[in-house]
Amino acid sequence: MSRADAVTFIKTAMTDHELRKQIDTSTTPEEREAVLKEHGLHFTEFEFQDGFNNLLTQCQEEEEGNRLKEFRMWWDLTRSV
Repeated sequence: MSRADAVTFIKTAMTDHELRKQIDTSTTPEEREAVLKEHGLHFTEFEFQDGFNNLLTQCQEEEEGNRLKEFRMWWDLTRSV
C-alpha cells in the first residue's frame, strides 16, 4: 500500500479507458480491488487522498486541476456503488 500506487493509479486511469471500464463494470468493492490488484496497485483511501492532493497542488493550469477534480468525482462515484 502506498501513496505512490495511488498517484500511479490516478495518472494511469485518467488516460487508460480500458482500466476505467473495468472499474466501472465492477459491482462490488472486492471486484474493484481485484482490478486494481491485477494492475499491481494497492492503496488505502487515505493514500488516495494524499496522492490526489499532491497532484492537485502540482497543477499549473486551471483546466488541468479541473480534469483531476473530475477524475476524483468519477472515483468517488464508483466507490459509492
